[in-house]
Amino acid sequence: MNKFSFGPTDEDGGKHDPWPPQALQHLSTNKQKNLRERWYALTTPAISLPDPDRAQQERLRQSRHTSVVILLLAILTIVLGASCALLQQYYLLPLFSLQLASLCIGLIFNQRGNTTTAGILVVTGIELLIAGSLLLSGDLTGSALGIYDLLILSELAALVLLPLSSIFTIAALNSAFIAADLTLQHSAANLTMIPLLSRVEIYARPILLQIVVACVGYFWVQSLKRARARARHAEDVASLQQELVKQYHVINEEKRQLEGGLQQLVDLFHRAVTSDLSVRAPLSYNAQLRSLAVSFNTLLVRFQQAQQAEIEWQKMGPRLQRANQLEYALSVTHHEVLRLTSLARKAKAQQQPFLIGKSNSPLLDPLIIELVGNYIQPRSTQEALPRTDKVESVHQATNQRLEEMVQQLRQPTSGPLSSPGTTGPLTGGQQAYSSNHGYTTSQQIPAYQYPASGTRIPTQGSPSAHGQPGQPTSHSHAQISGHGYSTAHLAAYGQQPVQSPYITTPLPYPGRSEEQRARSHSTISSPDWLTMPLPIPENQD
Repeated sequence: MNKFSFGPTDEDGGKHDPWPPQALQHLSTNKQKNLRERWYALTTPAISLPDPDRAQQERLRQSRHTSVVILLLAILTIVLGASCALLQQYYLLPLFSLQLASLCIGLIFNQRGNTTTAGILVVTGIELLIAGSLLLSGDLTGSALGIYDLLILSELAALVLLPLSSIFTIAALNSAFIAADLTLQHSAANLTMIPLLSRVEIYARPILLQIVVACVGYFWVQSLKRARARARHAEDVASLQQELVKQYHVINEEKRQLEGGLQQLVDLFHRAVTSDLSVRAPLSYNAQLRSLAVSFNTLLVRFQQAQQAEIEWQKMGPRLQRANQLEYALSVTHHEVLRLTSLARKAKAQQQPFLIGKSNSPLLDPLIIELVGNYIQPRSTQEALPRTDKVESVHQATNQRLEEMVQQLRQPTSGPLSSPGTTGPLTGGQQAYSSNHGYTTSQQIPAYQYPASGTRIPTQGSPSAHGQPGQPTSHSHAQISGHGYSTAHLAAYGQQPVQSPYITTPLPYPGRSEEQRARSHSTISSPDWLTMPLPIPENQD
């Protein structure tokens, strides 16, 4: 590589141009684009919307065309004005100044978006400049006839800046001005020598030029508008095609995602149906499948809860069966209790042993075993349980009565017998009852005694049930009240003196073993001063 060479070089040591033509063209294009954008920013209205509609785009295009036409006309006016100044035609400078003023005012209206007013000002300025130059030139000469042809500039400006129908109005005004000027303005000597036929040609040429330019311009602009409409339509179709292509790709992508998501949901549903209810659908789907995934997860949760409830129900089955059995047993027990209550009241009213058949409730069997064969004695008003404040006095009176009975039992029985309820000897009925049943005077004669409640209580040794006269009978139940019983009589049956006036005491059962007697007796708990062993009759199981 040459060490004295300047400028950038290639890797192989050769020189290369730092500014190739493509780069220069790109820079120049950027500069022109920047200048054009700056000019548009100064002379056209700004669009605030990022995506303007078709009408706004059309107004922006018309405004930019107006600004470009005004710029070209301004440059042309300056050049013509400078040339007139060099030719010392100073009378035309005010006209060029008026034209520049109209162009500047037109730019202001164009920048505000009023392109029609700007176009009218531009066309009016052109008309005044050309007509003024003809009128201020003095006599109409042959060289001035060419200025009539410049009136087509106003028609061309009207084609660009004004509505299309205005070109015929401008052409009619220009033709009228040409005819009037040729007729009224004083002609020079060189024009007066022209024959009449040639004068008709002089009139017809500029007027026909205006008409031809107006017609051609109209059809040309009309065709341009149609072409622009077709181009716009093609652009719309192309944009729609692009939009359809984009939508097609989007739809295909959504379809692919939808099919994939549905297949995944089907797989999850198959897993949930076969074995696993703990699976869940992900919520990373699109909007169409997200709601379905949420519903699917909710359904799985409900199924899982139902499965758990079924397991709990299976566990609760034996318990419910046991509860039903207990409910049935409780119902049966309730009916049995009502039946036992009715039988107890009946036995209590008739003073018969409490008897009942087979019970339907196993829960009541122990209670029935304890109650069967026992008497249920009614309480009178006098025999009601004492109140709490009179317990001590009743206890003392009972003990005193028991002591009197014991003392009476300890007395010899050689004389006539007497009962606690009487003060004299035995009555005739008692003596007859004693002689008829084989009792001697040395024994206490059994008698039927009636307690305070009026219930008949048979005493021991009564011959009305079993046995021969003079022999003790094997009653299963007897109530020994202590009224008139002697110690010898109690000793004859192996009993001790009782401690209470109303005690149901078991008597010996001839022919029964000790085990049978133990099985046939039960003890009802009571206070320490009232103990009642109750036997079960032999004829009751």
